[in-house]
Amino acid sequence: MQYSVVGSDGKNEVKTQILSTPCLIGGEGVVVVYDSIVGKQSGKTSFSQLVLKRNYGEQGADFLSITNLSSSAIEYAVIGNQPFIFYPIAELTRFHHFTNIEEIDKGRVVKECPTPVSRNGVPVLYLLRPDLSSFSYFYAMLSVGKCEDNRLTSVSETYAKKIELNQPTLSIREIIDLYKTEYDHEIRFL
Repeated sequence: MQYSVVGSDGKNEVKTQILSTPCLIGGEGVVVVYDSIVGKQSGKTSFSQLVLKRNYGEQGADFLSITNLSSSAIEYAVIGNQPFIFYPIAELTRFHHFTNIEEIDKGRVVKECPTPVSRNGVPVLYLLRPDLSSFSYFYAMLSVGKCEDNRLTSVSETYAKKIELNQPTLSIREIIDLYKTEYDHEIRFL
């Protein structure tokens, strides 16, 4: 197995391992590149989003090469381990029609988190390894508005929803089965 990790020079390099399944790999950092998108209405931010620029080439952030040395099929799931990044408290007042800002823990409003995220808002990483979290909840920003031609045209409400991280721990097999169910039956888990 080969995949990218950050090297001592701050650039991605390829790491090679020989493993037996089931196993967890990775957890190391990798250099990624983003584009940013910010939506504004009435001079206030209505949403902001970072769009990851994918790079599957050798030494790219998304590089993964698996060579199967056995006669059994290999199943795998890619689960991000990037850290939570929270909005600075002062930045929260810029959101348009933020209805419950006075009712929440303003220091726990997430700007970025590990992906993918389950239907209930919990990053899949913490369904597999809840011990990696140093807190039990966070808030996710949600906006209600109208879209026309795939463009946000108005925002009637922005609010923060509390997401509890205290979920049942899932095994590697259960995570793989959830991915397979979503793929095979187009059930929206992630």
